[in-house]
Amino acid sequence: LKRKSFHLSLPQDIRLYFNEELFFYKLPAGDYKEAIQYMCDELIKRGYVSADFYEKTIFREELSSTALAHLVAIPHPVEATANKTIIAITILEKPVKWGTSQAQLIFLMAIRKDDTRYLNNFFDITVRFVDHASIVHRLMKADNYEEFMTLLLQ
Repeated sequence: LKRKSFHLSLPQDIRLYFNEELFFYKLPAGDYKEAIQYMCDELIKRGYVSADFYEKTIFREELSSTALAHLVAIPHPVEATANKTIIAITILEKPVKWGTSQAQLIFLMAIRKDDTRYLNNFFDITVRFVDHASIVHRLMKADNYEEFMTLLLQ
């Protein structure tokens, strides 16, 4: 059987795992830690995660970089500890060093423990386009949430 046959479908429309308040366009950041810090602070402020989410995410990043191809990174903590499953999106003003790569388009994943069985679906959303530089390039040019989501979910 193919690996995909083992994936559980998401219980709701994928758009429910994103929030326009957590879409940050042209964010200035000097390095990956600054970008992650900003995103984590926004998640904490809105009650999606606990105050130690940044430390947990950086710990995971230090184990192995979450940077993928074509300037994309998907930081997340090792364990699922979010109060609500949500994915924050940031398009940085310019690429930053991320492990041995660079990243400019960041999907910060905050997963609730009960939703870990759907984790592969969340990764599939981003992994399916990450091999296509032209798609990533179009996503990074989207200057508003609706345009970005339309491109992401095509």
